[in-house]
Amino acid sequence: GKHEQETWVDNYYKHPTYGPPEGTIVSLNDLEHRDHVEMLTEKLMDDDVKKRYKAAEALASYVADQKYLPDDMEVHPAEVLATAFMKNIVDRMFCVSAARSLAIMGEHAAPYASFAVTKVLRHGATDLRYEAMIALRRFGPRAALDAAGPLAAVALDDEEPRLRREALKTISVLGPASAPAAGKAIAQACEDEDTDVQVAAVWCMAAMGPAIGGDVAGPALLKILDTGSHEMRRFAMDTIVAVGPCVAPHVSKAVGLHLRPLPGTDARLRYLAVKALEALGPDIVYEQEVLLSRALNDPEKEVRERAWGALRDANCVQGMLGSMALEERIFPKEVLERSRQHEAASSDEDEDDSDDEASEEASEASLADAKDEEASGDGEDASFSSGSGSAAH
Repeated sequence: GKHEQETWVDNYYKHPTYGPPEGTIVSLNDLEHRDHVEMLTEKLMDDDVKKRYKAAEALASYVADQKYLPDDMEVHPAEVLATAFMKNIVDRMFCVSAARSLAIMGEHAAPYASFAVTKVLRHGATDLRYEAMIALRRFGPRAALDAAGPLAAVALDDEEPRLRREALKTISVLGPASAPAAGKAIAQACEDEDTDVQVAAVWCMAAMGPAIGGDVAGPALLKILDTGSHEMRRFAMDTIVAVGPCVAPHVSKAVGLHLRPLPGTDARLRYLAVKALEALGPDIVYEQEVLLSRALNDPEKEVRERAWGALRDANCVQGMLGSMALEERIFPKEVLERSRQHEAASSDEDEDDSDDEASEEASEASLADAKDEEASGDGEDASFSSGSGSAAH
């Protein structure tokens, strides 16, 4: 039996499909195509399992194009191939080939085969796990409900970094419907030991959008903003834009801190930080108004322009005037109060000094007037006495 099975597998790979030599069907006319498909469809019900499988694989291109197929098919080709994945002990080589055929069928195979294909994601053979994920990716969002959970397990636990990465890419293609089952695994994969897996996880999170939920995505994104490389932080900013306001409570302050043009900082990252704050909503722009207003003096023109636009769109009129107009937001009330009291005291002292100077000048002027009067009085007395003296004389 074993020898017979191996012989069949070898033979199968030499003659993979029905139809003309080399498996090509492009040379057939419409009538021949229809006859060909009719013959293959009948073989789907054959007693010989090998003939059923080969007929199903030969129909893959027709299913993909949705051409020449009969209106009613008693059994779908993808359904036939799916049975190969459901066995207790699967034929690895055949399942690899079947997965490729299902991948050709694409989304049309999803309702019939997505659950079955996930059964081999824990198989020992790396090539089979890989081909299964490629097939699921080609199935697209229609496979999300069946495949998201098993793919999340691969993303976390598979020993091969390449396959963990492929699992995350596949979840991304399956779309937001995968988020309930795979969200936590995606967030955990952001801390994977392999850098490429981390990147795939951040992009996967972006593909989930708001569906992943702020409490799942927020802490993972915050950790990247705090400790990740410049590249990972840029990816995290893009992901914040995609996920939206639900992550604001976790990341708004960390995003705002990336606006500071410190030595060694990245102008592109500062630009993306402004973009992320915009995506988090006008309330967050107002919360970070001070840092955005300081960004109006950023060395890079595109950062300055984006910051001004963010303040304008959020109606932060004071911030558009620059950070000097926001002292109420920058300093605590006590500091401002003390500063005002000090200014008031200084102005009072200045007024007192000017009053003292004015009174001193007035007293000096009155003293001078008194001296002048006294001097003129002495002169009159002198002339009077001399006059009387001469008269007496």
